[in-house]
Amino acid sequence: QVGETPVLKEEIQDVTTKLGESGTLTCGIIGRPLPEIKWYRFGKELIQSRKYKMSSDGRNHSLSILTDEQEDEGMYTCGKLKDDIKVCLFLFLVPAKIHLPKELQGMGAVHAARGDNVTIKIPITGKPEPAITWQKGQEILSNSVYHQVITTRSFTSLVFQKGVQRKDSGYYTITAKNRFGMDKQTIEVNVADIPEAPKGLLVSEISRDSITLNWEPPSTQVAWYFGNRQLHPSPKYEISYNNGFASIYVKDIEESDDGIYRCKVVSDNGEDSAYGELFVETVRMSLVHSESILSIPGCAPRIEALPEDISIEPGKVLTVACAFSGDAKQITWSRGGKTIEVTPGGRFHIETTEDLTTLIITGVREEDAGAYTLKLSNELGSDTATVHISIRSG
Repeated sequence: QVGETPVLKEEIQDVTTKLGESGTLTCGIIGRPLPEIKWYRFGKELIQSRKYKMSSDGRNHSLSILTDEQEDEGMYTCGKLKDDIKVCLFLFLVPAKIHLPKELQGMGAVHAARGDNVTIKIPITGKPEPAITWQKGQEILSNSVYHQVITTRSFTSLVFQKGVQRKDSGYYTITAKNRFGMDKQTIEVNVADIPEAPKGLLVSEISRDSITLNWEPPSTQVAWYFGNRQLHPSPKYEISYNNGFASIYVKDIEESDDGIYRCKVVSDNGEDSAYGELFVETVRMSLVHSESILSIPGCAPRIEALPEDISIEPGKVLTVACAFSGDAKQITWSRGGKTIEVTPGGRFHIETTEDLTTLIITGVREEDAGAYTLKLSNELGSDTATVHISIRSG
């Protein structure tokens, strides 16, 4: 029987996968006798392990890589052929993202009675896994006898182990951060409690059929906020609080004044907030509350955050993520007026969630340089933004 030189059965394909997931490289061989195929990385043979799984049916040879670091991206060699075959594994990364449940978006809050055991559980995403912090005011929360912070790959939770108290009312900020992005969200907690006993109680004007009681009113502090910025009396803002009535007068209205205003009241009995929305004509309706970008049905889409211009080396994976608000019915990425099409096995990928769209280009080439434009649209309007990509030589 005449032997045949082993050759590739078909052209080998590069593979793209997310960091944290498995990517499988495949090498198909024909010929007689079939050689024993080994896989190499940086000239070193790879050994079967939890990270590397090799399989073969004699003709098709596979290497499955459990990616857990950016350094797993790069060239792998399928060896023992006349000419060793090289195949590339590309990784793309997921910026840190906090996904508030619908009931906590907008003006939603966690409501509880004093003594209730409360757990606030928030979904998170990100590759690499983001670092999570919980904060109330200036205090970074850590595990204590009062509360515990629990973080897994997909959730972060704040647990009040001994039940919530009135002092636990307020605003809690969650920060998720990895090498490729940061997200912040704010959650309000309202704890209901019975009123405290009156202070400084005095009895006066006692008569046969009546008595007059006097006591000190609870101290009350009122503050106004626009977004997360506290407003103070100024030529722009006239703020007053008299006889239980709080008001703010916004002068010289500008487009930037459009949005949500919050009145926060703090007294000896706890704290509470009320909200009002100021609509400025000519400004498309959008809502940014506590640094959360919300998707509001029934309004024109709006691009909220786009990266600065990006410079990248050839061969790398380019990720361009854009946050948006509003009901985007059509989302289009284009370059030079030509819509970017996503094809199976191609280098261009587009991922879109409720409020984030991401353009991913694997194996960046010099010809990929240029201006990339994102367009969001629905029947109420549209918005566009452009990011410029440059490719570094050498």
